[in-house]
Amino acid sequence: MPSIISPLLLATVLLDLVGAINIFVSHYSGTVQTLTLTPKTDGSYSLTTNSSVNVGGQPSWMTFDPTSRTIYNSDETGSGSAILTSVSAAKDGKLSLSGKATGLSLGGVHNTLYGPGYIAVAHYQTSTITTYKLPLSSSTKPIDSLKYTMSRPGPNAGRGKDLSEETSQAVLHLKVLSSSRNHYSTSPRLFISNKI
Repeated sequence: MPSIISPLLLATVLLDLVGAINIFVSHYSGTVQTLTLTPKTDGSYSLTTNSSVNVGGQPSWMTFDPTSRTIYNSDETGSGSAILTSVSAAKDGKLSLSGKATGLSLGGVHNTLYGPGYIAVAHYQTSTITTYKLPLSSSTKPIDSLKYTMSRPGPNAGRGKDLSEETSQAVLHLKVLSSSRNHYSTSPRLFISNKI
């Protein structure tokens, strides 16, 4: 009978083998940080701040590109205008701001990389998905901006704004399907659906 290894036990064994693990976290104060989790000889662990960089806004979702060692941060700011930032993460966990696009739609809650050199951002507050060409800079502008609207109230009309209008995530499809309820980006290989 095959034995099943607990994921927690496996993580503990791996942590003991590698010595320390860097964990990337974002905070609504406008920072991205590296926390280093290090095992101690008594079997306990210490968690310390290794590096911190101020990116501004209210960073929410982070996507890590292991090839370029870049962290892309959506901004969930709810007033004014939002940003999208890129942070370089060295192997030792040191962080530095490497790019920033400004003047974006509000409420960026998720992002995903696609194609060679593109990123899509889901904006909850404005019910949109926007796409951008990388790398990010102060002159970065959206390639596409897809706004979700409904022609009639949804199943919970008494609630006010219907949940199906509040975009929460951009998911990539490997196969593009034809439907009047789907949206297609002019950016390479991005397919967005409001039906999962």
